[in-house]
Amino acid sequence: SRYNTGFGILNIIAKYSFVKHLIFSLLKGRTVVIYGDKQHKESIGNIISALSIFVPGRNSALETSDPSRRLIIKWKKDNLKMSDLANIKIVGLSKQYYIPKSVEKYISIFDIEKETLHAPPYKK
Repeated sequence: SRYNTGFGILNIIAKYSFVKHLIFSLLKGRTVVIYGDKQHKESIGNIISALSIFVPGRNSALETSDPSRRLIIKWKKDNLKMSDLANIKIVGLSKQYYIPKSVEKYISIFDIEKETLHAPPYKK
């Protein structure tokens, strides 16, 4: 597909110890933000391509021509809003954009530079 869906997932699993919590967020429908500076745009896009296999409904969303219905956005060029959470399930976002506290409560944030994840934990 145009997203190289799943390519590189094994590298991500090997590199980040918390990836199971990230996958859990995606599978339960929680929006995941891959957050980083503009120079990491390509890396963020690659992570999104790899993780997109865990986005429920991604195949039907890829076929839509309506940009407001896209589930996967490799690089968002404006602030994340509460209304975005209705559709977007994984998104790359530059640190030049602010994530409001009201939105932060409902999303999982993977900071690519700090290599940290703010997300609900997966428990067996």
